[in-house]
Amino acid sequence: MDPSSPVYQHRLNVDPMLRRRCIVLTALLIVEAVGLAVVLFDVGNAAERFDWLSILLGAKPRALAFSVVVIATVALLAAARLRGQAASNEWHGHRYRVLPFLIAHGAALIGFVEATTWILRGEASAENPWVIAAWCTCGLATLIFWALCLLPVPIWRDLLPGSWGIIGGAVCIGALAWIFSAWSTHLWNPLGRPTVWLVAHLLDIFFREVVYDPAHYLVGTPQFTVEIAPACSGYEGLGLMSLFLGVALWALRDRLRFPRALLLFPLGLGAMWFANGVRLAALVWIGARWSPGIASRGFHSQAGWLAFIIVALLLIHLAVRSRWLVLEDCATPRQRDNPGGAYLMPLLVMLATSMVALAFSEGNADSSYPWRALVVGLTLLYYRREYREWRVSFSPHSIALGTAVFLIWLGVPRLIMLAHGHESQPVMPEPSAMNAGVVAVYLRILGYIVLVPIIEELAFRGYLLRRLIARDFETVSLQRFTWLSFLGSSLLFGSLHGSHWIVGTLAGMAYALAAAVRGQLGDAIIAHGTTNVLLAISAGICGDWSLMS
Repeated sequence: MDPSSPVYQHRLNVDPMLRRRCIVLTALLIVEAVGLAVVLFDVGNAAERFDWLSILLGAKPRALAFSVVVIATVALLAAARLRGQAASNEWHGHRYRVLPFLIAHGAALIGFVEATTWILRGEASAENPWVIAAWCTCGLATLIFWALCLLPVPIWRDLLPGSWGIIGGAVCIGALAWIFSAWSTHLWNPLGRPTVWLVAHLLDIFFREVVYDPAHYLVGTPQFTVEIAPACSGYEGLGLMSLFLGVALWALRDRLRFPRALLLFPLGLGAMWFANGVRLAALVWIGARWSPGIASRGFHSQAGWLAFIIVALLLIHLAVRSRWLVLEDCATPRQRDNPGGAYLMPLLVMLATSMVALAFSEGNADSSYPWRALVVGLTLLYYRREYREWRVSFSPHSIALGTAVFLIWLGVPRLIMLAHGHESQPVMPEPSAMNAGVVAVYLRILGYIVLVPIIEELAFRGYLLRRLIARDFETVSLQRFTWLSFLGSSLLFGSLHGSHWIVGTLAGMAYALAAAVRGQLGDAIIAHGTTNVLLAISAGICGDWSLMS
C-alpha cells in the first residue's frame, strides 16, 4: 500500500496496543458468554421450574445469538469512533493499568456464576429480592469491569454521549438475529427439497438404484437410506459462511476491490450448499459400501466442519490471490513467505488430521494415531530450518514450573467437583482404544509427551504470545512482557482444552513464564513436556486416562 495514501495514514494513527486489546477483550467476552450459556447453565433438573431465572436460561440459545451479535456489532460500528477518540486524546493503551480491573471482572464473573448456581440448585430463593439484587449486581459488575479493562473512565465519558445510537442499532440488529434464529427452521421447506434433489443426482453417479422420496426427505440406496433433517439441509452452513465472509471482507477491506469483492457472498453460499450435498452423498456412500457405523457416527458429526473449513480456506485463497479482486497496490507478492506458518501449521495439521480421523471412525480415533503422528512429524520436519534458533535444555525452572502445572491439573478439577458435591471416578480406556495394539498405545503416549508440547508451544508461546505484542512477531523477545499477550495467549490456550479450560489457562501462564526467564521457547517446551510426562505416569497408575485429554 502507498505510504502517502489516506488509508495508510489513517492506519498509522491507530494505536496497535488498543487494537489488540479490543480484539482480545471482545473475544474474551464472547467466550465467557458461550461458556455461561452452553457449559455452566445447562438447566437440566431446573427445566421443570417456572421461576424467572429458569425461563430466562431456557431461552439461552437465542439469547446467546442475541448477545454475540450485539457485542460484535458494537465492536464494528464503534471501531472508527474509538480509534479517532484515542488518537485525539493522545492516549496509549500500554500506559493504562488493566490488571486491577481484570481481576475485578473475574471476581464479579465468579460471583455471578455462583449466584446462578445457588438459585438453580434451590439453595437460594429466586423470589427473594435480595437474591435478585445480588444476581443483577454481579452481572452488571461483570460488564462494567470488562468495559474498564478496555478503556479508562475519561475515554468512556467522551465516547458514551455520542454512542447511544450505535448501541441502539446494535440491539436492533441483535433482535433481528433473535427473530431470524426462531424463524430459520422455516427455511427447511424451500431448501430441503433442493438438497435432497442434489444428493440423489450425486448418488446416481455411483449407484444403479437410488431411493429418492422428496416428500419425506428420504434419499439413499436400498442398503442405506437417510432422512435429511432440517439441520442437514444446509441453512446452518449458509449462515455460518455468511458470518465468516462478513468478518473476512471487513478484515480485508483495505486490500480488496469493492463492490467486486461482494461477489464472494453468492460464490461462497453456493459452494457451501454444494459441499453440503457432497457431504450427504458421501455419507450415504460410506454407509452403503463401507460401514453404517462410521457413516452415522464419526462422519456425520465431523464432515460438516471439514467441508466448511475447506470452502472457507479456498475462498480466502481466491480473495487474496485474484488480481481482479485485490487492489493493485496490494497485489505485489511479498518478498518472503509468511513466517507464522512454521509456528501454526503443525497445530493446524494436528487438528485437521484429528477431525479426519474422527470422521472415518465410529466415535474413537485412537487406532489412527500412528499415521496422524507421522503426518504431524513430517510437518515439523518440513519447517525444521525455522526452528534452528531455539535451544532445548533441561533448565531447573522449567521442570519446576511443569511440575507445578501437574499438581494444579490434578488438584483444581477435583476441588471444583468436591465443592459441587461430586466424586471423581476413574475413566478407563474404551474397548476400541484397548484393541488398538500395544504399539499404538505407546505411540499415543510418546506423541502426548513429545509432539504435543512442541506443537502447542510453537503456536501459543512462539507465535501468539509475541504476535499480540507486534505484527512482526519474530523481532519480539519472549522476555518482553505485556498483560495483553500474557493473558490473551493463556486464555486461548486454555480454551483448547475444553472442560479443563481453567487449569489450561493457568498452565498457559506457567509456560509463558518458563519461556520468559531466559527468553527461550525450548524452556516452555520442557515445562510442557514435564507436565505431560507426569500426567501420563499418573494416568497409567490410576487408570484415569482422562488426565491425558
